[in-house]
Amino acid sequence: MSDIYIVEKIQIKKESEKETYSINCVPRLDTGELVASVAVTEVATTDLTISNVAVSTEALDIEDEEGNDVEVPIGQAIQYHINNTGTAETMYKLKVVITTNSTPAREFINYVKLKVITD
Repeated sequence: MSDIYIVEKIQIKKESEKETYSINCVPRLDTGELVASVAVTEVATTDLTISNVAVSTEALDIEDEEGNDVEVPIGQAIQYHINNTGTAETMYKLKVVITTNSTPAREFINYVKLKVITD
């Protein structure tokens, strides 16, 4: 089975940047379902410092794959922060595990690509 990328677009940050990323989870959720918890970890390396992983507590405007801002309701998006870490010109793979509030809870394993570029 191949990896499922919840965001097809590659996220990009400069080496020295501290950046918060948001992901719209609506495409993976059933009607009325919310994200109960989320975990974000780096796959294959330990170069990045990932923190402040959380479910959205307010509606967020998140850019979709076509570059349009979409308002994502409370509890249907996740966010995480990456400190000024990573090696320039390196592609990283992040594992995003989403658990829903459904009964029984559903768990999705998704991936995100992050490229660190030179300042």
